[in-house]
Amino acid sequence: PTEIVVISNSRDVQKFWGISPMLRSLYGDIRGLESDLIACVPVRAIPRKNLELALRIARAIINSGVNFKLLLTANIDYKRQQNLNYYNSLKGLAEELDLKENVFFLEEYFERFATDKKPAPPIPIPELFLISDFLLFTSRMEGFGLPIIEAGLMRCPIFAADIPPLREIGSTNINYFSLDASPEQVADFIIENIKKMPQSYFYRKVIKNFSIHKIFEKLILPLVEDKKIS
Repeated sequence: PTEIVVISNSRDVQKFWGISPMLRSLYGDIRGLESDLIACVPVRAIPRKNLELALRIARAIINSGVNFKLLLTANIDYKRQQNLNYYNSLKGLAEELDLKENVFFLEEYFERFATDKKPAPPIPIPELFLISDFLLFTSRMEGFGLPIIEAGLMRCPIFAADIPPLREIGSTNINYFSLDASPEQVADFIIENIKKMPQSYFYRKVIKNFSIHKIFEKLILPLVEDKKIS
């Protein structure tokens, strides 16, 4: 038994999901297979969305020892200087919190797919939910809260600020946190609740242990390299 390597069945995770080449590129760049948790925040970069809290929560989750990635669509409003200033302040805060390897501003990221003849493609929101472990929604105020509905359609767990519109939409189906709570308290709340979701835990276990790319890297490649050496 000590000389036998058992290689289990596996799946090409991204191929199985059927995600677009653009999302495959993103998933590779964020090192999705190695991540412990991935959250998405599909909202515009405007002050009431309270995205600075999302960044501070990200820092607190990472400080707890979790390999965490935060995906912000952060759609940029170039026509309003106030909103552009807000976006730039978020980029500055991400740098200040040392989140370069953990937080991704997707509208800016997707600009790489633009050409002289075609603008950058729209961000495929359903695919974004598909690669994420949960939706993080930190808004101070909302008229409705469409991402909550979209996350529900994709069966994506939701962690949201406890404000009236979001409470009315989700009732007991959403994990609410108080905006008076510290980023560290919210981070602990998210981590503890994720642990109580068997399907979410198994989802991440499958990605880490039964991805064909991870199995090749951990089990098959060392066998080939050993043969080369011998």
